Amino acid sequence: MKTLISFFAIVMVFFAGCAKDYTINEEINSVELKKANVPIPFKADLCAVPDMNGEFYLYPIPGIDPSDPNNYCASRMLIGGTGTHLGIVYPETSYYEVESTVFVMEAGHPFFLQSGTGKFVAANGDKFEVTWWAKISLPDRNWVGEFEIIPGSGTGKFEGVSGLLPAVGQANPAEHKNCWTTEGYLEFE
Repeated sequence: MKTLISFFAIVMVFFAGCAKDYTINEEINSVELKKANVPIPFKADLCAVPDMNGEFYLYPIPGIDPSDPNNYCASRMLIGGTGTHLGIVYPETSYYEVESTVFVMEAGHPFFLQSGTGKFVAANGDKFEVTWWAKISLPDRNWVGEFEIIPGSGTGKFEGVSGLLPAVGQANPAEHKNCWTTEGYLEFE
């Protein structure tokens, strides 16, 4: 009998030790967070490919050969990937446009400074628009930059959204692809 009671006591301790801790409410969804007016974490892994129907521009590097097609870049890139609160990002609807590219030398190292606008569309069609900038190291094409959500541009679940989304990525001219990770916070009015 002692063995049976000891066995049940051990089983009870085991189940009590494995019980789920409900001190943090895991049922809070983004709607409740929006109402609470707190920043909501955001992360996305994205890649962009050239929109072959768009315009191309010559890289602004002194002495570059304009007859070489490899010295041109698409001014519009189509974005695909995944992101929190976005789900799957489809390149048919998400894009960024390069509005400015400047060649600079800093401490003997060449860089491109780029900026432009874009739009991120969630899997359900809700969207927000951004302005962006990037500093691209040459020749490795590693870059850092930021996407800033344009206040008032959000629709659906992104209505009233704003935020600054820092990004780190690498452009690959051989594969005509630009991939990056962005992490930041969405804030709602």
